[in-house]
Amino acid sequence: MDAYYVNKMAAKTEGELLEYFYNHEKYVPAAVLAAVNELQKRGRTFTDTELATLEPERQAVRKAVLEEIAQNAGSEEEAEELPQLYSPTAILGFSIIFNFLFGALLLATNLRQIGNRRGSWVVIGFSLFFMFLAVTLYQAKHSLSLWAALNMAGAFILNYYFWPKYVGVQRAYEAKPIWRALIISILIVLPLIVLLALFPPQK
Repeated sequence: MDAYYVNKMAAKTEGELLEYFYNHEKYVPAAVLAAVNELQKRGRTFTDTELATLEPERQAVRKAVLEEIAQNAGSEEEAEELPQLYSPTAILGFSIIFNFLFGALLLATNLRQIGNRRGSWVVIGFSLFFMFLAVTLYQAKHSLSLWAALNMAGAFILNYYFWPKYVGVQRAYEAKPIWRALIISILIVLPLIVLLALFPPQK
């Protein structure tokens, strides 16, 4: 992320930062993404729909990054060598369909891919603690709706806190195919479903 805009946005008020978001067409794409990143650091959350409106800015920044790499490397082939990462949508989907831990593992894999091993361990540690908390609350309340709510909350923490903090909203990347992760997840979850069907928990 451009250090100039990061430092510039850190000095602005929340109202000034929101101006960049709501009127993003008027500003430099890198400045808009830096403003959103600063808001997320301060605890502001955005819906998927809101973040989707910034896709033109993300594309513009990615294009600029590719052009800069091409100029420095002197070849189109090197300019296209972006890290392959599981997208926030994939992380959210795996968290909801399977379990929050599955999404956390995808994000941890991303962080290792970009060389942030410390961040990957933080995500794994948090996910294990959060899962322990969720299981404890579920055992106390025996509420499936509570379990679903906690699982959703964990998924949003991954995408709207850990992703901006350790990956960055301005990170240029290629979306990594999910098929291998999907097959592995199914192979893990399917036997558990069969066991629960054959041996349901005693009430």
